[in-house]
Amino acid sequence: MCPHPNPLPEGEGVIMKIALTIIAHNEEQNIEKCLASALRQTLKPEEIIVICHNCDDKTFEIASKFKGMQVIDFKGLEGVVYARAKAYESVSSNIEIITATDGDCFLNKKWLENLVKPFADEKVVATGGAIYFSNSVWANLMSLSFFFLDPFFRRNFVYFFWGASHAFRKKTYEMTGGLKGLIELKKEVSLHYWAEDLYSSLSLNKFGSVKFVSDSVVWTKSPKLNFGQWLKRGKWQDEDRLKIFKHFGLS
Repeated sequence: MCPHPNPLPEGEGVIMKIALTIIAHNEEQNIEKCLASALRQTLKPEEIIVICHNCDDKTFEIASKFKGMQVIDFKGLEGVVYARAKAYESVSSNIEIITATDGDCFLNKKWLENLVKPFADEKVVATGGAIYFSNSVWANLMSLSFFFLDPFFRRNFVYFFWGASHAFRKKTYEMTGGLKGLIELKKEVSLHYWAEDLYSSLSLNKFGSVKFVSDSVVWTKSPKLNFGQWLKRGKWQDEDRLKIFKHFGLS
């Protein structure tokens, strides 16, 4: 267990009990840096939970060396949705805010502090931070477009966060029914990807506001794809978004 969360600077209110969840699949090259950045946060979470999902490398062994966090060797069905759901359900019952990132990410020192500040407003049910890539100009252009341009050029824009950087109220997540509905939806409409982040953010949006936090920053690496593969990936993601938006009655 980590120390009780620090209060935010004067005037910002007091942070509730926070859990930081991290999912990882075969991240032996990245997990040490990720967990070190989690421990260096200016705001200390109540607990840190690491889900090593179906790892057949040294991810679990490396993560287990870190003190002050719960590391779970999770053998479950293949798919990020199962790891994410396991992480969410593993937090303690007294946790009020669940935050999430991935094992291949590096968190800026104020990532957590900035990500949870908006929860001082009771209308805010979820937040998402900015994600940048250390190895791809193309991926960064896509990221900047998503985070900064889309909200200005799309009417009736509904903000949705990315899995590598988000937070939400635990009680609100439980009200949505969690990720069980996505498992059924993926089979029903033949999604290319799990898109658990999009599904969760739209589910939460029914109960309140989902906010983008530009100064809550995560760094990661993009997959090595050629231009044609990027186009194919983008096409599949757009198709999935349309199907999920339709499921929620959005256009």
